[in-house]
Amino acid sequence: MKSLIRKLREEFGLEIRDEEIIRVALTHTSFREYNAPINFERLEFLGDSVVNLLVSEYLFKKYPNEKEGELSKKRSYLISEKNLSYLAKKLKLNEFILLGRGEELDKGREKERILCDTFEAFIASLYLQLDFNSLRNFFNLLLDEYFPSEFLDTKTKLQEITQEKFKVTPEYVLLEERGPEHDKEFEVGVYIKGKLMGLGKGKSKKEAEKEAAREAIERLGEE
Repeated sequence: MKSLIRKLREEFGLEIRDEEIIRVALTHTSFREYNAPINFERLEFLGDSVVNLLVSEYLFKKYPNEKEGELSKKRSYLISEKNLSYLAKKLKLNEFILLGRGEELDKGREKERILCDTFEAFIASLYLQLDFNSLRNFFNLLLDEYFPSEFLDTKTKLQEITQEKFKVTPEYVLLEERGPEHDKEFEVGVYIKGKLMGLGKGKSKKEAEKEAAREAIERLGEE
C-alpha cells in the first residue's frame, strides 16, 4: 500500500495524514469484521454520497446549459458500477484490496461490485482527511483523464465543439416525418449559427438527432 500512498502524495499532491483509514477502506468485509466506528461498510456508505456530490458538481459546472434530465443521465453513467470499478482499476486499488480467502479464490479483485464499493470507501477515506477543494481537484482530474468527451454521446460532443468554437449551441430541426404510425422515420437537420451542418435519419427523433450531430462533427473536423 505504500506505493499507493506515495502516488497520492507525489503524483496528485495530496496531503495524506491518515494512512490507516485508507487501509481500512481497502479491507473488504470478507477479510475481517470491523466493529469500530470506522470500517469498510461505513466508509462505503459515506463514499457513495460523496461520489454522487462530486460527480453532480462536476457535471453542473462542465455543462452549464444542460437540462436536469440530461445531467442526470450523465451522472448515472459516471457513477455506474462499471465505471467506478474502472476508476478503481486505473488507480490500481485492486492490487491493494485485502480479501477473505473465499473471495480471493473467487477472483474477487476482478468483481465490479467489490471494486465499485472499494472505490467509494477509498473516496470516503480521502474525504475524511483532506480539505474539500483538494478532494474535488483530485476527483475532477480522474474524470477528465479517464472519461474524456469521447465517452459522451455525439450531441454532447457537438455541443462542446460549438460552444468552444462559436460560443453557440446547435439547433436541431425536424425536417421530415414519414411512414405509418407504427414504423415512422424521422429526418433531422442540425444548424450552427443558421447554417445546416448535418443531416440524420432514424426511427426516433433522438436517434436522428444523434446521426445529424455525428455528421456535423465530421464536417467541422474537415473545415
